[in-house]
Amino acid sequence: MVPGRYQIVNFTLDRTFDITQLCVHSFNRHNASGYAPYWGISPGPVQGTLLFLISGHWALTSLYDMANDLTQRNVPVRGFRPVYYLIGMHAIMAYGLYKLFIGTRERNELAREKIWSRIHLIPLLQAEEDRDQARRYFADKAREKELLGTDTKIYNSDRYAWIHIIFAWQSC
Repeated sequence: MVPGRYQIVNFTLDRTFDITQLCVHSFNRHNASGYAPYWGISPGPVQGTLLFLISGHWALTSLYDMANDLTQRNVPVRGFRPVYYLIGMHAIMAYGLYKLFIGTRERNELAREKIWSRIHLIPLLQAEEDRDQARRYFADKAREKELLGTDTKIYNSDRYAWIHIIFAWQSC
């Protein structure tokens, strides 16, 4: 409340306006008690305008404006302004997207490293598999020679035998 201004605290209006029903309290810093009644005057019925004292000057005020002044409260709004909430929300989302992009980049780098390590290890693994296959083959040959005594041939002759495939053509 600004010092030197007056606020309407309580009043009741009948069809004929009574001066004693309008009490304006003063919040002037010169008033020690905080209350200084000032009485407004009206030219007649309620639908007219009221003259009442504000800061030592008579002011012409309609009843509609007075009703709005009575219902309006100068209470500060709770919380921050909405723009600060929007800025905070966007900052949090930007930080989250930054972390997401960094994580995606790291994951792609790890996948690429894994693929290249496999590419470089394939010849070594293939050579190890070839050595294992050769060892098994020669161990199998040695076991066969030990059991049968000599190398035995699978075929009865040294001559190569062609496989003849005969197609049966049916005439319609």
